[in-house]
This record gives sequence, C-alpha cells and structure tokens, in this order.
Amino acid sequence: MAHHRYAKIVLDLNHCAPASSWAKLGQTSVLAARKKYISAGPEIEMGKKKSQLSLSALVQGFVLTLKTEGKAASTVEFLQGNLRRFLWYANQKGWPDDVQAIDAWRVREFLGYAATACGRWGLTGNGSESCRQPSTTGGWRYYRTLRHLFNWAIAEGLIEESPLANIKIKPPKEKPVEPYTQEELRKLVAVCDHDFADGDCFLGSRNKAIILLFVDTGLRRGEMADLKLSDTHLEKGRIVLVGKGGWQRAVAFNSGAKKAVWRYMLHRPNNGQPWLWLTEEGGRLTWKGIDSAFSRIKARAGVSGAGGVHKLRHTFAINALRGLKDPFLLQLLLGHKSLEMTRRYTQALKVTEALEAMGKASPVDRLGLG
Repeated sequence: MAHHRYAKIVLDLNHCAPASSWAKLGQTSVLAARKKYISAGPEIEMGKKKSQLSLSALVQGFVLTLKTEGKAASTVEFLQGNLRRFLWYANQKGWPDDVQAIDAWRVREFLGYAATACGRWGLTGNGSESCRQPSTTGGWRYYRTLRHLFNWAIAEGLIEESPLANIKIKPPKEKPVEPYTQEELRKLVAVCDHDFADGDCFLGSRNKAIILLFVDTGLRRGEMADLKLSDTHLEKGRIVLVGKGGWQRAVAFNSGAKKAVWRYMLHRPNNGQPWLWLTEEGGRLTWKGIDSAFSRIKARAGVSGAGGVHKLRHTFAINALRGLKDPFLLQLLLGHKSLEMTRRYTQALKVTEALEAMGKASPVDRLGLG
C-alpha cells in the first residue's frame, strides 16, 4: 500500500489544481492534517496508538502552502522537485507512509544517497542524472529542503520535533563570482547575428535581444521568462516587474538593448500572446526554453567555460558596479533583500581590479628581471 500512496502523491504534485483553487486546497489539506494530528492527543494519553500522519500528504500540504503564500514559481518548482525525489526514495526503500517513521537515520541515509550515488532517482538516458557525477552540493540542497519541510510541519503543529534536529551539514563554500568576458559576449552575440543574416530573423533577433537584456538589466532567469509586453516600455527603456518574493522593482535598459528588443518586435508574431518572449510556434518561451537556447548558442560560439544563463546576471552586476561605485544602488537594481549577495559582487570586482592593476605593477617587470 505504501508504494501506491507514494506513486499517487508524486502524480498529484505533477498535476496540481489550477491557481484559482490553491488557497482552498492548501488550507483544507493542512487543516485536515493538523486536526487529525491534534485529535490523536487524548489517544496517546490513554495508551492508544497515535493516528498516522501521511508523509505524502505532508509534502502535498507543504507544496500547496508555498503556492498560497505567493512564493516565486522557481522556488516552488525547486522545492517540489526535491521532495518528489525524496518520496521516490522512500518508496524505493519501502518506508511506511507515515511522518513518525522518518527518523534521523533514514534522513542521513537519504542525504548520503543524494550526495554520492550515481544514476540517482532511477533515471537513465541522455541528460538524466545518471549521466552526471554526484554534485558536491547535493547533500546540502536536500538538507535545506527537508529542513524547510519539517520546520513548517512543526510551526503548523503537525509534528513535535524535526528528524533533522541533530543533523548538521556545513553549507558549501561560496564559489568566486565570475562574469563572461567581453570576448565571450561578442562571440555569443555573433552567433545570433549570423542566424539573422542567414534568414532566421525571428530566432536571431529574439536570442540577441534576450542576451543583451540580461547583460543590461541583470534580470533573473525566471524574471526574464515572465516578462509581458505590458511590462516592457521600449521608448523609456524601462521594465517594471514583480521579482523574487513578490517584490516590485524597475530596471533600465539602454540604446544597444533597446535596438535589439525593437528589432525582435518587428519579427515577433502579433498573435495575442501577452508574453514578451515567444517560441517559433508562437507559444510562451519558458525559462527552460531560455536555458536550452542559450546552451546551444554558447556551444556554437565556442564559449567553453563554466556557467549558463545566470552568469549573465553576474556579468551585469560586476560591470554595473564598476560604473555605479555604489553597492546600495546595485542591490536595488538586482532586487536583493540584503547586501550579502551584493557584497560578493563587490569582492569579485576588487579581485578583478587587483589583477588588472598587477599588469602595470608586476615586480618582475619593474625590476627588469624578465
């Protein structure tokens, strides 16, 4: 029975109700589970067995709550995917579909699998995790997700103690922030220009506009995909958007990016779609579509270094900070709630400037030892 319950909840997480019913579903699911758990209290005092709280139902209630609270779609998708794989693992191991059965040892077993196993989650084929080496951050990623889940359950009164209470995992060390170089950016843009000149005007103009808008605004991947025509004011060079966490902010883009967006609009079909970025079929271009398109452009351009679309945001941040000289202004433009991430960009810029300065201050060159 446990296998069937887990399979059903994985399907439920993939085929959730429409947005208009999130609040009702989320509230009903959580309150029902909470009532069931609390009602078990007198039975415990009388020596009877506590009512079972389904692990799969707990996950479903948590995901629905994230959506009713207005969490960013990318955040919900990230946590939901991690928990779907957690339920898959529990199903494979034959764990009882009961929250009380999840103890520290089982959590440690799962985290070890997530961090070290090859061919994870039973997936095979090109692009699956079976083709990749285990990530050094895998354990931390799932630790944070499970900690979020069980802390939420405690706050809701659904459980008394988290199975992660005595499990401590150190966060991975921060990687240095590296932007794309000017030469790399030119290669990326050149691919788009080649496509345009070769007759693929729609894709060539669209992809160039996306790349230049990333570099000129520092938008997040999800924010770029969520742009609507009504958000983009071409003449003013302004975009007004609701970013991560529901925060509204405005960003500016200038002549080069303006021209690229204008050219794209000439070739964009006027098919009634509200979204700024469209596919060749005329549908909405999602963040996954942006990822795929950029990966292909990067490969064709011969840009072999690490990093994907998000590295364009780093590129904006480093170059904008070089001109602004004010981390507080950069924080506003990037939509950061705190200066912590902005501090990383400040540090990265100082390292870059120090390396550039060394080109003129080399002790070997100055002493004539070369």
